[in-house]
Amino acid sequence: MAHQFKKRFGQNFLRDQNLLKKIVQTAQIKDKCVIEIGPGEGGLTKHAIKDADELVAYEIDKSLKPTLNLMEQADSNLSFIYEDFLSISTFDRKYTHIIGNIPYNITSPILFKVLEMDHIKRATFMVQKEFAERLTASPKTKAYNALSVMMQLSFDISYEFTVTKKVFYPIPKVDSAVISLQRKSLPNHELNVFVKDCFKQKRKTIMNNLSESRNIPKETVSNALKSLAYAESARSEEIKPEDFEKIYNKTLT
Repeated sequence: MAHQFKKRFGQNFLRDQNLLKKIVQTAQIKDKCVIEIGPGEGGLTKHAIKDADELVAYEIDKSLKPTLNLMEQADSNLSFIYEDFLSISTFDRKYTHIIGNIPYNITSPILFKVLEMDHIKRATFMVQKEFAERLTASPKTKAYNALSVMMQLSFDISYEFTVTKKVFYPIPKVDSAVISLQRKSLPNHELNVFVKDCFKQKRKTIMNNLSESRNIPKETVSNALKSLAYAESARSEEIKPEDFEKIYNKTLT
């Protein structure tokens, strides 16, 4: 019987074999231990396991078990866990790479989780095109926000290629994109909270946001901004990612 697609899980499966192979090549998982998020019918999985040393895939939809179990039985280096990836609290640290076609409705929570998984060296995801543009956004652009800054502080992020919505089934409303994230620094939880506070009220200056949310004297923030050649009227969307860490150090440490 054909799989019944579940809207609550954001299921849109990619069946273009050339594109699936291209994603695996982009992921750089040769001889790596890999986590896959949301394997679905196993389209990406069957190509990834050819390169990976081991692969463990987290699938929330238990109705896919019959299909995926056949794949698992055929390869001792492949295993499926039928749980919500977001509910998992501990991971074997030998798994250093992550791949996945990420459901649009939970992209942010997944990326925040991956951000805190300090053993992850590289992640390759298919996400909504607009979301990919947000992650790779530069200061002074509409897409630039707190998530852009937090992810860019910990990862070198590359927009790899666009994927038209027409190659998915069911066809979603928007196009997708493949992005890669290469770890460059360990997560700093306190700095990430600080960045969120800087963007708390988008229309307010960074000085007012930090004064109200952190009770930091405006003069302290002003001096930090001036030392980095920013006006004291600067808003957070004007600040370069690396400068948030400098402002953090100058105002809180």
